[in-house]
Amino acid sequence: EMPFRQGLDAGQCPLCVRFFDDAVREVGSHVLVVSDGATLQDVLTEAAAQLRPEWGIGKQLRALEVVDGRLHKVYRPDTPVRSLLCFGKANIFYHCLRVEADERLPEGHRLQEVYHCDRQSQQAFGQPA
Repeated sequence: EMPFRQGLDAGQCPLCVRFFDDAVREVGSHVLVVSDGATLQDVLTEAAAQLRPEWGIGKQLRALEVVDGRLHKVYRPDTPVRSLLCFGKANIFYHCLRVEADERLPEGHRLQEVYHCDRQSQQAFGQPA
């Protein structure tokens, strides 16, 4: 049974958000239904309401999309939901958003992607750190 109504109203978009802690462990997930005219800020606001204290994730959140084990993009809050790669995909549990704490970096610092790959094929897998 799906965690949302079958036959969603036109203009609604189901999204699966997966919550990750600082150690890049998935600590929870939730299915949200937002308007297809919504922005990522609307998704993050709804996601913040689902946070649990034991997860240790702050209220300041950011959303990322991971595709084939590699970080696709860190999205700005004003990004329209329609522009997400996971928008409109049938399997929302595979094509989902990664939500984590948004720690502001000091001036001059950058995020570095660290990913896992198979030694033989060099195929990326898992969640990048």
